[in-house]
Amino acid sequence: MASTHAILDAQRTIPTIEHCDVGHAKPVRKKCFIAFGLIVTGFLSFHLGPFLHFAKRAQVIDTLRLQDGSQLILSQRANPSLVEAYTVTLYRSHPDGRAEKCGVGCEESYWWFGALKSKSTNTIELRSCGLAVCTYNTETKVLSWNDNSYPPHTSEPPTYISVPK
Repeated sequence: MASTHAILDAQRTIPTIEHCDVGHAKPVRKKCFIAFGLIVTGFLSFHLGPFLHFAKRAQVIDTLRLQDGSQLILSQRANPSLVEAYTVTLYRSHPDGRAEKCGVGCEESYWWFGALKSKSTNTIELRSCGLAVCTYNTETKVLSWNDNSYPPHTSEPPTYISVPK
């Protein structure tokens, strides 16, 4: 008789389907869905910028006055496509009113913490997210990407064009 009670006691301690918590999967699924939503929102915010691509005017990222009195202006404007979100342009505005234009990139994400930093008398570093992205030589007027993702190219000749303010 003792062995029969031992078997019955052992059967009572084995979990059955009635004891399984099937509802536990729903909170885990909900947490995964929320985490995925936060990751997607974070990526979109990083790619599209703080205005989420709604600012249609050109935005000045940074300016730098050069020794010859000209001024470099780094700007970005939203593209019609959300995938190729921004066009980034470098302008050089001369004191006589003329300006040069040099395309930096036309398929860019938002340039967070974009900056112009003088590395030498004729070399300017263009930075995004704290990283040096490309350099601009003010003497030769050539823009070169540090990772060689684009070939080096020169600015357009100085003309009287509208420069973002």
